Amino acid sequence: MSTDSLTPLLMLHPTDNIAIARSDVPAGMTIQFESEKIEITTLQEIGLGHKVACKDIPEGSPVYKFGQVIGFTIRAVKKGEWVHEHNLTIGELDQNYSIGTEIPPEPEPIKGKTFAGYRRKNGKAGTRNYLAVVSTVNCSATASRMITDQLQKLVEKQFPNIDGVIPIVHQGGCAFGHDGEDH
Repeated sequence: MSTDSLTPLLMLHPTDNIAIARSDVPAGMTIQFESEKIEITTLQEIGLGHKVACKDIPEGSPVYKFGQVIGFTIRAVKKGEWVHEHNLTIGELDQNYSIGTEIPPEPEPIKGKTFAGYRRKNGKAGTRNYLAVVSTVNCSATASRMITDQLQKLVEKQFPNIDGVIPIVHQGGCAFGHDGEDH
């Protein structure tokens, strides 16, 4: 992929056989892509956003943009030539591939990192699970505490995987514009 920031053409993927014009490019302009070791001399004006061949592309060959086939040439296209509807067509695309056939190696274990968890009876790791009832202003702090008390009773009876319910209350008043630690 071209990262040559000053070139008027941009190669989007290393396997592409076209480049995209970043601006209008006049006919006869020579562009050097140092990162790809490619030099292109435009054979005609290439408009902003249009494609130009980075190498000779034989008739019937796939044209690649973003590393993907976007069409096939209906005639031979010369390096530096404008690539567009007049020399491209759709065609049969044989994508002979298998999904999910590569199995990556097991990742290396992470060492020296921990988290605030515990070992469950089945040997797996667990973390504490709490429900938080949050009041956004002091006016709802009492309601948040009352809701917390009721939820705690429910959790103890029906949800053993929840460790508890905690109120997180606000003490900064009942209107906007308050600053402080709670905000």
